[in-house]
Order: sequence, then structure tokens, then C-alpha cells
Amino acid sequence: MRPEPTAIDAIPSSTGEAAAQIATGPVRATVLRNITFNWGSLVVGAIISLVLTPIMIRSLGQYYYGMWVLVMSISDQYGLLDLGMTAGLLRFAGYFQGAKDRSGLDEIFSVAFLLTVLISLAICASSAIAAGFLPSFFEIAPDHRATFGRLILVLGLTTAIAFPERMLAAYLRGIQRFDLFNVAATGAVVIRAILFFVALSRGSGIITIAVITLAMGGVSFATHYLLIRWADPELRIRAAHFTMRRLRQLFGFGIYAFVASLGTRLITRLDSIVIGRILTLSLIAPFNVASRLTDYFVGVFSAVHGPLLSTMSELDGAAKQEELQALFLRSSRYTFLLSLLMGTILVVDGEAFLKLWLGSSGLDVKLTYKVLVILTVCYAANQAQLPSWTVIYARAQHQLLAGLILCEGLVNIALSVYWGRQYGLVGIALGTTVPAVVHHLLIVPYYALRVIHLPPSAYLRALLRPLLTGAMFWVLCPYVGPQQPQSVVLLGVRVLLQLVTFALLIYIVGLPHAERQIIWSAFKRFVANIRSRYAF
Repeated sequence: MRPEPTAIDAIPSSTGEAAAQIATGPVRATVLRNITFNWGSLVVGAIISLVLTPIMIRSLGQYYYGMWVLVMSISDQYGLLDLGMTAGLLRFAGYFQGAKDRSGLDEIFSVAFLLTVLISLAICASSAIAAGFLPSFFEIAPDHRATFGRLILVLGLTTAIAFPERMLAAYLRGIQRFDLFNVAATGAVVIRAILFFVALSRGSGIITIAVITLAMGGVSFATHYLLIRWADPELRIRAAHFTMRRLRQLFGFGIYAFVASLGTRLITRLDSIVIGRILTLSLIAPFNVASRLTDYFVGVFSAVHGPLLSTMSELDGAAKQEELQALFLRSSRYTFLLSLLMGTILVVDGEAFLKLWLGSSGLDVKLTYKVLVILTVCYAANQAQLPSWTVIYARAQHQLLAGLILCEGLVNIALSVYWGRQYGLVGIALGTTVPAVVHHLLIVPYYALRVIHLPPSAYLRALLRPLLTGAMFWVLCPYVGPQQPQSVVLLGVRVLLQLVTFALLIYIVGLPHAERQIIWSAFKRFVANIRSRYAF
């Protein structure tokens, strides 16, 4: 029988000891390794997207690019049929691995995988139906309706293939094989980008791009399956493992993850649909560019979320409450620092970057920048609290959180439609940001502290240094580096100097003495290794 969580009064000293163990132990090494692989994959994807996006806008035109984004957004809504299974599998794979439960791993994976195969068949049928009536719903011009319908069908089939692939990917992440997961994902992104570039350079249209996406979906599924067999050769996928016990366990967790996912989609995945319905397809492009940049913001933190959730789930499965609390405080400090860094740079340098990146594409840079600033505030507040909602999921205490996220999503849609009709794209961005700031800065951390039985004073003490560091950086950042850079090189120099400034502020102000000592010791070991390796 698992022990009860540590009493609140006993936390400060014991958590400090656990923090010291995490700082140098295998938990920290595993988390950092997985985050590094995720960030590597993110960097490759970001570079490809930054290069490919202006090419697609110029080659397809703003109208067809807007159509591509809209149909991708529509196809993405099939993700609701996941019903929280991906989040459930990720959590339970880590939990059962921490508990050394082989049968639990086999059974929970078999249930999730077999269900997604059935869902994929339903998506194929739904796509055929949607291709018939959605062109008229969005009032697509008659000469473009056939293309719109075919695009819905092809991307729907792509989504159907992606569903079981998502289960394979979730299992790889759950058992801490983020290296294999990222190799597969990054390889698919690179190959798809090359094929896109070749097709667009030869004058191919939007349907060819969609067919390439479908083909790469099939290749990615096969790759993930082979990697699963390599990473866990003992895994057995059998119909006999489809038990009601595991089904209830998966959906007991997953149904609330589904509600949260529904709220998240209302917040982040419906903007293109709202714009296409109440404004015009052409305005999807500038909003998409701004949201694409904030997607990279979110991607940096998503790379942290997976390893953090897997590790927290393992600690929960092993009943290591003190280490879980210590990891929560440490990761909260770092996500606040990272969020303040990225948010400040996006606001300070965002307009210059947009002019250099897309100034020749015909987009309204000033409007795009306004949307970018508003969305940056939203995601800075959201992602700073990543450890809070991660630990809630790791402890399987996300029922209330799911309802709160759904409420945020409904308020978001209502405000986006209301303000969007009055203020255009800026109003839609405000509709996303206002409820998010209230929810993620006030409600989520309070609930997380209750879930892990941690006093607010310990949490606030952990955040004092990051907040002070962020405030100082906000004041200094506009004056660091070349002012109004007119080239990519000058902008790169400016951002590099800003990063150096922030790193110095972190070391001097942002980190407690014990962590500065750890960094300094690691640096001295690194220098010593270099000297010994290259000594004559």
C-alpha cells in the first residue's frame, strides 16, 4: 500500500535534500537528456518552417496558403476523437515503468492502440462526408470548391494514419525513449520539407503538397512501429490484453484529459476557422504567421513537458513524494526564467524579425506584429506554469483542471468572435489572451500546490529570483546590441548579445548559491577535460 504524501510541515528541509539529489542524480540527467533531444528536434523543425513558410506563401499565394492552413486546422479537430488516450498512455507508461509492472505496460498499450485503429476508420468515413458540405459552409468560390473538397479528403486520410502513430510515439516518450521519438519525427520533417521544396519549385499546387503529406504519414507510422520493437522488444500487442480494467483505467484518466484537450483546442486550434468564417481567408495568413512564432515558443516548453511528465509519473509511481516536490520547484524556477526570456525577445525584436523574414511577401507586418505581441503575453503566462499543470497530470488529479481549461476555451471563443467582429485580428488575439492570463497566473498554480501538498511560501520563494531577473532583463533588453537591425546578421548579433546578458543576469541574480556552485563546478570539469584531451 502506497504511503500518504509527506506532511506540509515536514517539506522545507526534506525537499531541500531531495533537490540536492535531483541536482546531481539520475533523475536530473534523464530529464536533461530528453529535453535536449526534444530541443534539437524543435530547432530543426523551426529552421525548416522559417525557410519553407515564405516559399509556400509566394508559391501558393495568400488565398491558397490560407486554404491550406484552414483545412489543416479542420483536420486537426479530429484529434478530439483521441478522447485523452495519448495523455493517458504517456502517463501510465511512465507510471508502470516506475512501478516495474510489465503486464500493465502491455495491457495499457494494447487498449490504446486497438482503439485508435477503430477511430482511424471513423475518420476516413467522416472526411468523405465533410468534403461534400464544408466548401459551401465556408462560402468557398465555386471554382475553388473542388480543390477545397479534395484537400479535406487527403488531409483527413493523413490524420487517420497519424492516430495509431500518435500512440506509438506516446509510448516511446512514456518509457523515456525521447531520442528515438525525435529521430523519427525530425527525419519525417526533413524529408517532407525537401519534397515540398521540389514540388513547389516545379510549380505543383496545393493538392500535390497534400499527397506528399499523406505519403510521409505512412512512412512515419512504419518508422515508429519499428522503433517501438527496438526500444521494447518485450512489448506484446494482443486482443487478449484488451480488458475492461485497463479500459476503465485509461479512460478514467483520459476523459478528463479529453475535456482539457477540448478546452485547449478552443483556445489554440480554432482561430483559423473563426477568421475564415467571420473575416476572410486572406487574413488567415498574417494571423497564422504570428501564431506560428508563438507555436515555437510553446514548442520549447512542450519539449520540456514530455520528459517532465514521464519523470514525475515515475516518481509518483515509485511513491517518491519529496523528490517530486523538489523537481516541481526546480522546474518552475527554470520555466519562469525561460518564459520571461523568450517573451521579452519576441516583443522587443519581433517586428524587426518579421520585416526581414516576410517583408517581401506582401503581408501586413505591422498588423502581424500587433497580433504577435498579444499572443506572446498569452503564452508567456501559460508556459511559465508548465510544471504546475504537468504535476497535476502526473498525480492524476486533473479533473478540476480539465473543467477550468474548458471554461477558458469557451470564454476564449466568445470573446474572439465578439471582439473579432469589432477589432479584426487584434480582437481575436485579445479574446485568446485575456482569459489565459487570469487562468494560468492565478488559478492553476494554486491548484497545483494543493495537489502536491506544498505551501505557497515555498513556491513564492522559488520564484522571487526569476521574477527579479525577468524585470531587469525587460528594462535592459531594448538597449542591448545593434538598434533597428537591417540585416539577418545584425539581428542575430543583437539576439546573441541579449542572450548573453540574460545568462549573466541568471547567474548573478536568478540562481541560488547552491545552483551557482553546481554550474561553476561543471564548468571547471569541462575545462579540465578539454585541457587533458588536447594536452601535448
